[in-house]
Amino acid sequence: MASPKWFERDLVGDTSAHENSGWLWLAVSGKAAISRPGALLAAGMAVLVAALVGMPSVLVGVPVIFTLLFAGTFLDGKTRQMALRRARALPIELPPLTTFSDPKARILLERLARSREAIREVLEATPRGGSFDLEPALTRVPQLERQIVVIAARVEYVARFVATTAVSCLRADGERLRERARERDGKVRESLQRAAELSRSHVESVLMLQAEGERLLGMGEEALATLEQLPAMITSVQLRRFEACDGNIEGQLTEATCDLVEGLRAIDQTLREPLAS
Repeated sequence: MASPKWFERDLVGDTSAHENSGWLWLAVSGKAAISRPGALLAAGMAVLVAALVGMPSVLVGVPVIFTLLFAGTFLDGKTRQMALRRARALPIELPPLTTFSDPKARILLERLARSREAIREVLEATPRGGSFDLEPALTRVPQLERQIVVIAARVEYVARFVATTAVSCLRADGERLRERARERDGKVRESLQRAAELSRSHVESVLMLQAEGERLLGMGEEALATLEQLPAMITSVQLRRFEACDGNIEGQLTEATCDLVEGLRAIDQTLREPLAS
């Protein structure tokens, strides 16, 4: 399977190919151009002149002004660096599953997508406002997601090689060489024994790679377990905040229940007294 260019970059830990830094660069440049006081003043003056002298053609200068400012801001190196820094702090676009052939690597990415959606849903369900803001505590989530993408790429890399090498066939070849070596003598025997030893070393290398793939999967599982438990932890934290807003709700509930029951009992007792007399 041919690997896309971003796959090679993911292998070395560079996930920038999944960042929308280009669109963010455009957005930052446009916002900076529009928000400049000089641009707003010039646009306002153009509108005022057009209204006073009755020349709508003057309004053509408004988009020209903003276009020039946008171009200047877009070509400014500081704006690009700002966009790149912001892109690194935002969640990346997950790579498509169709580019992965290994089922275990695909499962890592599928679980990552589900955990991201679960976190998003639980955050959207919480009230707005500084008292319920959890963004500072979740700043490392995008970084953890990037690490999982890198791990999935490396798992896929190892799996692609292992899939092309059958350990059972290598072992059978080694046994065949050892059997032939027992039937020969002299230099032929020595040559076959060396070939059998190389075959055994080949098998050990493949087994070591399989173990390395399992180690990578373990790292991915650990990182995913951290992300998958976040929705429950977020809900628990927000619930404690809800309870802090209304004080001791348990004590208030007990007091209200007792008052209600005692009040009804008092009324019932009052109604029973005339009947008893």
